[in-house]
Amino acid sequence: MPSTNLTSSRGAVYQTAHILNESIVGLAILQMFLSATIPSLKVFQIPVEIVLLTLLLYANTTISYNRWEVVLLFILALATALSFS
Repeated sequence: MPSTNLTSSRGAVYQTAHILNESIVGLAILQMFLSATIPSLKVFQIPVEIVLLTLLLYANTTISYNRWEVVLLFILALATALSFS
């Protein structure tokens, strides 16, 4: 069956959402690693947290999440916000 524009656009949206979610998870892991390691690496923690916060805000406005994903994002945002202090 030939692919329609609607099908291919849904696939592109799914791929974009998948890449965005993977980026958020990767940056969250990196942020936790940087906060718990050598003090000289803490210089990189703030830019990672700013990028992570930006991606989270973008994702929250463009992707619809189910209930458990919202809970996980809330916990991640809370942990990131508390790490600034």
